[in-house]
Amino acid sequence: MSPLLRISASFNASFFPPLKDRTTVKIVTCCRLEYRRGIDLLLTIIPRFCEQFPYVKFVIAGDGPYRVRLEEIVRRHYLSDRVELKVINGDSFVYFYRSFVAN
Repeated sequence: MSPLLRISASFNASFFPPLKDRTTVKIVTCCRLEYRRGIDLLLTIIPRFCEQFPYVKFVIAGDGPYRVRLEEIVRRHYLSDRVELKVINGDSFVYFYRSFVAN
């Protein structure tokens, strides 16, 4: 399994050197899929981001009002092989998060 880098909302980019092996990079988010979590911003960048960076995959876990819009964007832009949507809520958030951070 590849190492996981946890990047908080504010970080120093010099701690994250450019990747030498660009086989696959996973961008993981686990939150309630709603406006105040910034999911609307994610919805706008995913298609362009996937087009520009073919080695990037998204894992989006959560549930909420923007779930249907996310599914539509994945379908419309044929991104099902690049964007993995997982429906989780309640205690599942903790287990999902720990599964990525522990490794």
